[in-house]
Amino acid sequence: MGIIDGTPTALTGPEKDALVLEASTIFSSVFIGFLDSAFQKNVPLRWDVEPDSSPDRQERALGELSAAVIPLAEHVSRTRHRGQVDIGVSQAHDRDHVAISTSEEIDRRFEERQELQPRSEWVRRYMRDLAYPADSREPAPKGYREWATGLDELREENLDKEFGAYYGIVDHPDNVPPRVISSVRCLIPYGGEPARWNRGVALHGLIGYEQEDARPSESPKQAGSFEPTGMIREWAARGGGECVCGYCHGMVWAVGMARTDFPGGIPYEIALGEKTLKLASCFGCTTFLYANGIAPASMHLGRSESWIPLPEDDYGLGGLAYFSDEEAARVVVRQLNGAWEDSVAGWLRTGAEIIAANQSVDGKAPLFSGAAAGIASKLLDEARRRDNAAAAALFLDALTVHEKKDVDRLRAIRA
Repeated sequence: MGIIDGTPTALTGPEKDALVLEASTIFSSVFIGFLDSAFQKNVPLRWDVEPDSSPDRQERALGELSAAVIPLAEHVSRTRHRGQVDIGVSQAHDRDHVAISTSEEIDRRFEERQELQPRSEWVRRYMRDLAYPADSREPAPKGYREWATGLDELREENLDKEFGAYYGIVDHPDNVPPRVISSVRCLIPYGGEPARWNRGVALHGLIGYEQEDARPSESPKQAGSFEPTGMIREWAARGGGECVCGYCHGMVWAVGMARTDFPGGIPYEIALGEKTLKLASCFGCTTFLYANGIAPASMHLGRSESWIPLPEDDYGLGGLAYFSDEEAARVVVRQLNGAWEDSVAGWLRTGAEIIAANQSVDGKAPLFSGAAAGIASKLLDEARRRDNAAAAALFLDALTVHEKKDVDRLRAIRA
């Protein structure tokens, strides 16, 4: 076994297949524990697919998502705490809806969350103008047009080539001119604290590293990233070892900014470019939001590849210089990450216990495969042995195994 016992694992063959199931079991343990926690607190949950112009494709996508999620929710509801999960379609990407909103009212209905709009006129206009070319006939805040000439520069920086071009922004009256930040790649040493799993392959964690014909080291940083130019290329030139690559998403940065530079602000995540139109939060960001008392307007189970929480060390980025007060931000970031570690570690242990028990319900055959239950038993022992930060790192390590989409990870553990 690779992640749980810390052994390197090949990109092909039986080793890879066993690793994919292990990573799927770790991911599913956190997901099931998350369900149980939400049910216990009567928190409404809904996962969405993106709108599709084809009714047949839309129905198929909804069916695949339901088949993966609903049986798990029913199992938790019958064996632990009662609750239910809804499946739906996320808000369509249009001129009035370009971002994923959040709310600290985590019991608010998802339909209401999806209609939330920024209060700040600058932020609202900036979000829309980034996603759609500005209409000069429309009224704008005083001074906005003179400043907004820089929008074209950001818009032209390969946004339409980016998959997952989600940019964080904070709705706050003091966020003028508005600041945005994309996903930022970080190089995390394996021997750090907590230690990360080393797969033993070059460029571990970089999106595309597992593909034979891919050249991921040539992938440019996102347009709104403060990642040093050439950081990934130089890492590849050194052999692409010593570190695992992680991706801190724009939504996570927006939460950090809201709690540090703009107290009382509301985090949003803008979907930009032709390839990024899903107005929903990935499961990695979902865990970070809920752990810190925030709920997204929509959630999806696409890909959380190599997702990480806010970086606390340098990781090649120059520390926390992105925030206005680096020292004050360090305290807040530790609080945010600490809440995430505690929540994920708890969800992981609960979910692993549920899978390992593989309890039969109403005389039916067990829901989980014997192989997944066996992995979950070992995972539970390891997670109980570790402190919360190290246990949560198991989830991060599982996210560096990119061979399956998140929704397929949930299906992989079934009998």
